[in-house]
Amino acid sequence: MDDGTNIQFPRHRRSGQDNTDKFLKIRNILNIIFMIGAIAGVIFYITSSQTTGIIIIMSSMVFKIAECCLRFCVRSCASPRDSTKDTRRANWC
Repeated sequence: MDDGTNIQFPRHRRSGQDNTDKFLKIRNILNIIFMIGAIAGVIFYITSSQTTGIIIIMSSMVFKIAECCLRFCVRSCASPRDSTKDTRRANWC
């Protein structure tokens, strides 16, 4: 059924992008470490010392922050912008 409109469905973000993200494996490992640490921290917080649980949760957040930095670095380096306009980004990546 063709009604004459040219409708294009949006592309999915993951299609064709797996080869371009060279930090994907590292980011997945950092996410797994964060999730394990967060779960362990909640268990410690509920069952035993609250201070120990908070310390474990906060230390696992370091891994999540590192993963976010990698994600934003990849996004900012891969964005299609003119490198002559923004030399800071071109030099950083």
